[in-house]
Amino acid sequence: MSVFKIPRWMRAFEIGLGIVIVVLSAIVILSPISGFLSIIWILGVLLFVIGIEIIVSHVFTHQKSRFAGYLWV
Repeated sequence: MSVFKIPRWMRAFEIGLGIVIVVLSAIVILSPISGFLSIIWILGVLLFVIGIEIIVSHVFTHQKSRFAGYLWV
């Protein structure tokens, strides 16, 4: 029976990401307007990065990008 061991850096990353998520959720609970605007801003940045990744992927390769399956491109 083999046991899969998660690397230390990944565990630290997951803990850090969890802390960030808890802080952001507290901001949304305490101030819904700023929380909504933060979510819209993060979504905009995410779409921008995915769009660039799709363009670069299609320019340099004939394969679909990693996110193209999610966006049906």
